[in-house]
Amino acid sequence: MSGICAVVTGASSGIGRETALALGPKCDSIVVTARRGDLLQGPAAVGDLCDESTQDQIVALVQGQAGRIALINAAGTAEFGDSVEMGIESFKRQLDINLTASVSLTLKLLPLMLARGGHVVNVLSIAATEPFAGAAGYCASKAGLYMFGKSLAGEYRSRGIRVTNILPGSTDTTLWDKQSFSPKKEDMLSPKAVAECIRDVVLSPADRSFDEIVLMPPKGIL
Repeated sequence: MSGICAVVTGASSGIGRETALALGPKCDSIVVTARRGDLLQGPAAVGDLCDESTQDQIVALVQGQAGRIALINAAGTAEFGDSVEMGIESFKRQLDINLTASVSLTLKLLPLMLARGGHVVNVLSIAATEPFAGAAGYCASKAGLYMFGKSLAGEYRSRGIRVTNILPGSTDTTLWDKQSFSPKKEDMLSPKAVAECIRDVVLSPADRSFDEIVLMPPKGIL
């Protein structure tokens, strides 16, 4: 096997779920987390990732597994619309889930990574580098995690920690179900396509680092 303990957040649906399915057979162990436990398989921490108690559950589960740690920060949310109408609470929710929770969990797992080897994969969005009207909170949260990843790489690269920022274009997930606009499903990436990219990056040899991957649907930004 690979000698990897994979940790996948947001694993009950979308990119997180497909990533867990793609990595599960390839890794020595996999720890998953999401709000809904009935959709999870294997060692799982069920709860709100924004709560430190859920993050501590994840750390405890990882401590019980062997191998270098690959953390896939896939949990996320999106709220699109007029910024004034959505208000500050919408911004806070997106920043909490998309940025703060991932940063906090990463920092909690870093001591174990430094001891055993580690790889942080941030599942972002093309919105991390491309501005979209009506998505100010989403863009800001993804851009924040994007820069966190780049800074983390600069700080810990020499100590054996790899960091990969993955920026997918429009992907056919439930994220679009609650939005007033959605690209055509047939034009978007599938969650499986993004997950296969993540799988290949995590399983890549230690003699290379994929710092950033932009993965787009064939028609580009939709």
